[in-house]
Amino acid sequence: MLAYHTVDYAPYNPEQWAAEGLRDSNGTLLRWHPTLPNTNAPVVVVDTSVLSSEAQARGRAASLPPEALCNVDPYRQPTAIRAAGGYVVPASPRVGVPVVLAIHRLGVWDLPKGKQDPGESLKACAEREVREEVGIETVHTQAPLGITSHGYETYKRYVVKTTHWFLMKTPATTFTPQVDEQIARVAWARWPVLLRHIGYESLRTHMKAITARVEHLHAR
Repeated sequence: MLAYHTVDYAPYNPEQWAAEGLRDSNGTLLRWHPTLPNTNAPVVVVDTSVLSSEAQARGRAASLPPEALCNVDPYRQPTAIRAAGGYVVPASPRVGVPVVLAIHRLGVWDLPKGKQDPGESLKACAEREVREEVGIETVHTQAPLGITSHGYETYKRYVVKTTHWFLMKTPATTFTPQVDEQIARVAWARWPVLLRHIGYESLRTHMKAITARVEHLHAR
């Protein structure tokens, strides 16, 4: 997961941070937060997955190694985007392994999702994006399934996109890919098959973490 760390205890020197990491000379433990802080100080995006399990659980560490710092070489001010999407299963599920609705976009298999509009709830966002991207009218949200986060660079910013996921059901049997979103195909995929072929490591990690929960909810 990606988190945010405010550097208000050291001189501004991103090149040094990229080479040596971060450590408070006073010995204070370094903390990170799940939401982007409102501050004028530099904010570093931290990939907590490279830290020890103990540090991840505590939310703080004595130091942050260079490989955990995402936006320092060169430094780009982070900006946060919230999105939502769905793991969509059939309204009348088959017995056994869950099948999930997948989309083929930009040459890889993905799940339907998109950015939250102003004033829109995350649940409403997820349902709207699913309806638009796979071309259906009816979808019913069953349960939240946690979040994923990933970062990418633009010319001036480092964007952290946090996606909130929901389990959904649909009675639909035919689908129309949203071509203006560069979606080429929509197809049912068995859970183990999609786990192997999903195009993004953050989603693969998330699928592994929620497999037991989806199997339980799918069987209900």
